[in-house]
Amino acid sequence: MPYNVPTLRKLITDGEKEIAFELGLSVLPPVGVEKALNVAFSSEVRDVYDHQSWIKDQIIPSVKSDDDTIIETAASEGVIRKQATFSAGPAVFTGTAPLPVDTEMQTTSGAVFVITAAGVPENNTITVTIQASDTGTAGNLPEGESLTLLSPVPGVDSNGLVGTGGLTGGADIEPVSELLDRLLFRKRNPPVGGAVHDYVIWAREMSGVSRAWAFDAWH
Repeated sequence: MPYNVPTLRKLITDGEKEIAFELGLSVLPPVGVEKALNVAFSSEVRDVYDHQSWIKDQIIPSVKSDDDTIIETAASEGVIRKQATFSAGPAVFTGTAPLPVDTEMQTTSGAVFVITAAGVPENNTITVTIQASDTGTAGNLPEGESLTLLSPVPGVDSNGLVGTGGLTGGADIEPVSELLDRLLFRKRNPPVGGAVHDYVIWAREMSGVSRAWAFDAWH
């Protein structure tokens, strides 16, 4: 059965009874050094109980564990927390001059993107590869989203669009709750080099993937 940690009030009450018994008294004086020492000592004992309860929650990772405990335990088991990633993809502008690398642009919401692969005009159309300046899902944009160059480039219309396929790949840092779920799944389903559950583990290691299912189609 679970152990019930005594409350501070119970520790103080029990302490008063013990001290009174040892001193041969029925009760302690209402004011005195005995009561003061008992309250101070009982408070320290309660702190020890709280610390032990905290230690218990760190031994086996669970929803009660600290984030650092979950992250470090997962790393020791080979389950690495997925970091935030940048979105990237094509952007299309109209003009007769090339758009160089590091040219910046933004959306109507203020999200900033930078050119990572320059483009040269073909039939007055310039296609470049851009990447979000900040990590996260906010940088994922659909095809056709409006873009505006932050600084005009001679020979190029400052207004452009997100190209075919949109901007993808942006992901937020993995929530600790999802990391814990992956850790527990791995501990319950140890890798064996190609079992059905291994494909779930591998899929969920990919940035932006929080859930996955695998089906045995061999048999």
